Amino acid sequence: MATVEAAAVPRSPEPAAAPVATAAPQTQPEPAEALPPLKLRSLVEPITPRHLAGRLRGEVRVEVQLNVAADGSVSEAAVMASSHPQMNAAVLDAVRQWRYEPAGRAREHAVQVVLRPDS
Repeated sequence: MATVEAAAVPRSPEPAAAPVATAAPQTQPEPAEALPPLKLRSLVEPITPRHLAGRLRGEVRVEVQLNVAADGSVSEAAVMASSHPQMNAAVLDAVRQWRYEPAGRAREHAVQVVLRPDS
């Protein structure tokens, strides 16, 4: 058995555009609508494949990009980075079963799943 931790991955800010010289005054763009953070309602833990049981050493860290549907279900998930690629399929299988509080509209989200072996 392992301890599972899931944390949102902060998005890096968009790079600022280079200033452009124009004769007409520029208006400021409308601020983007601030969305409340997603709240995880239920988490399914990854199941370590039998052939890896007892063979993994240290923490397993897998960064996952996912889409959360308006109803809170995970509609798509993809691995962006992983410390143990042999665990990617198990992590994706688990993340696709997660449920978030309904968000009102579909949203992109990124999480880092950390599996720590029990001592």
